[in-house]
Amino acid sequence: MKIIHVTHSFFPYSYGGRERMVLEWGKCASKRNDVTILTSSDRFLKFEVKKFGKINVYYLPSLTINLVSSIYRIPPFVLFFLLERDFDICHVHDFHHFTTLLSTIACRIKRKPIVLSYHGIYKSNGILSILTKIYEALFLKFIINSVRYVIVPSEFSKNEIIDEFKVPKEKIIKVPNFISFENLKIRINFNKKYKVDKYILAVGRFSKEKGFEYLLKSFKLVLEKRKDIKLVIIGGKRDYIRVIEKFANSLGTLDNILILSNVSDEEVYSAFKYAELVVIPSIYEPFGIVALEAMYFGKPIVAFRVGGLKEIVKNKVNGILVREKNVKELANAIIKILSNAKMREKISRNNKKFVKFFDRRNFVDFVNNFYERILKKI
Repeated sequence: MKIIHVTHSFFPYSYGGRERMVLEWGKCASKRNDVTILTSSDRFLKFEVKKFGKINVYYLPSLTINLVSSIYRIPPFVLFFLLERDFDICHVHDFHHFTTLLSTIACRIKRKPIVLSYHGIYKSNGILSILTKIYEALFLKFIINSVRYVIVPSEFSKNEIIDEFKVPKEKIIKVPNFISFENLKIRINFNKKYKVDKYILAVGRFSKEKGFEYLLKSFKLVLEKRKDIKLVIIGGKRDYIRVIEKFANSLGTLDNILILSNVSDEEVYSAFKYAELVVIPSIYEPFGIVALEAMYFGKPIVAFRVGGLKEIVKNKVNGILVREKNVKELANAIIKILSNAKMREKISRNNKKFVKFFDRRNFVDFVNNFYERILKKI
């Protein structure tokens, strides 16, 4: 079977939950099938082919309109690629990208089955909100009617697409996100390389919905009680990093904060390994792969009680959940875990057990059987 995943962005030029799950699903399917990943490049005249294991990834030229939202990166060659390419199933990612729209058109023309994974959409304001509404009015119904199934990672996401986009319940399949650390080798000592001792860690795309401003405010309160603690923030390359630095400087905490972008996977996992705990300050989070990564390394999690995080972080079992945007509660939860060694040990044990369910190896059969069932229904 030949399966093509189509995603707006992909490694190494973009890092996030969507990119991670495209690769994880692709690796599962590649155990039995021929898998290709199709994505847009960041420049119009740029074409590349890279290999991730057995998977070929094609980066097609795209026209980028200079707005913040990635919805306005238009890759016209996606349509031509799919019309010429031989494939059995197309698996697209998210509604609000032109890669999805063009893939849907190609599949309708070729009468090929198409499925969609929903990774969430953070509601923007201003002109971006207007353009998103125009896109939805013109294309969303066409896409929803065309896809066989919509895969969601959580009950939160399921309810969101029913309420917001009117996706029929019978088309929705809930499959939690999953991860793998096969052949993981950590040779880097994060503490020594970056000269930090005790630190709390936050990992995520540098964007507003990740809630770093609330983390910075709470960290100022943490420093009043624990002057020995540093804050490490790791994310992808975004203009938002300058906003974070400026805000931290205004709070007088920048000297106690290490902000990194575009670091290797090994460095990220080394940061997880040596952290005291992991904070997820997101104000919108359909699932939260960072939570799974923290669990794998046995790290306590402190997070806002939002979205899909409520479904995988159990309060005082594998972390502490606090009210959304409540800076004081977030700081108190961080201090509580830092000050209680027994709690950290208990949570660490629980997390290492809990995360085993989300191991990619547990989903290989499901993923491949899922694709096979789709072909049988043609």
